[in-house]
Amino acid sequence: MAAYITPAELKAYPLPVTAQQWSKVGDDQLAIVIGYATDHLESYMDRKLAVGNYVDKVRGKGSSRLLLPQYPVIAVNYVTAYDMYNNYSTFDISNFWVEHEAGIIEWLNSYTYKFDSRYWMVDYNAGYPTIPGPAKHAVALQTVKMLQPLFRGGQNFVEVELINELDEQIVELLDPYKRTRFA
Repeated sequence: MAAYITPAELKAYPLPVTAQQWSKVGDDQLAIVIGYATDHLESYMDRKLAVGNYVDKVRGKGSSRLLLPQYPVIAVNYVTAYDMYNNYSTFDISNFWVEHEAGIIEWLNSYTYKFDSRYWMVDYNAGYPTIPGPAKHAVALQTVKMLQPLFRGGQNFVEVELINELDEQIVELLDPYKRTRFA
């Protein structure tokens, strides 16, 4: 799990959390909750933002384009097609054009080649070298939301929002990074 912010960065954010409240949570525990918050927001976005190596199995739909789950794409390492009998064909990367920002690979010769109904295994590197500020901010807000019971000393579990309209703020911050799926 690659957290989008560190405990030190979180504590430096302009949040309505007092020093006394921070003292109730150790940095190790804070790192765990930041990891949970990051996972939660990645699930909402339907993608990861951190740089990583990804190997995804995508079903072809007869198009000359294939939409990769993670983006922006840094590099495509290999593309292999598997049929129902587990026979495979590997294709040279020079056969493809990569739309890095959108996470799309496309056959250069789209008249001859298509991503047919086989499964296509794509090994690639994708993500942002530096996590965008809005995503860090969203993780900070989600972490504070998750820590509210600890900030109250494990008592009084009546929901008291430290930040008004928190969920709406998180959605607005993450909206530009949310994966839009096409039919």
